Amino acid sequence: MDQKHGISQRFQDVLNSALTTAKSVDEKYHIGDRVNAAGDSYGVRGQAVSSFGRLQQYFEQALNTPTGQKVRDYYSATSKQVLDIHNEARRLADERKKTEGGAAIAHSEAAKGEAVEKPAA
Repeated sequence: MDQKHGISQRFQDVLNSALTTAKSVDEKYHIGDRVNAAGDSYGVRGQAVSSFGRLQQYFEQALNTPTGQKVRDYYSATSKQVLDIHNEARRLADERKKTEGGAAIAHSEAAKGEAVEKPAA
C-alpha cells in the first residue's frame, strides 16, 4: 500500500522540509543557543531529561500495543526491503565493474596482439 500511495516518501519529504526550515531559522536567530542559555540559568535541563525519559517510556509502551506492533512490523519490513534493494544494486554495480573491467582487459590484450601479429611494411 505504501509503495502504491507513497505515504512514507511524502512523510519523509515533509520531515526533511521541516528540519531544513528549523535549521535555517536556528542559524539565523540562534534560538538553540538562547534555549541552552535559558536552560542553564533556570535549571530546566534536568526537567527536560526527565521529560524525555517519560516520552521514551510512552513510545516503548505504545510499541507493545497491537497497533504499535503493526507499525513496527511495517517499518521493519520496509527497511528490510530498502536494504535488500540497496544490496542488490551494489551487487549489480560490482558485477558490471567486473564485466566492464574484464572486457577492457580483453580488448587491450587483443589490441596488443594485433600490433604484434601485423608485419611491418
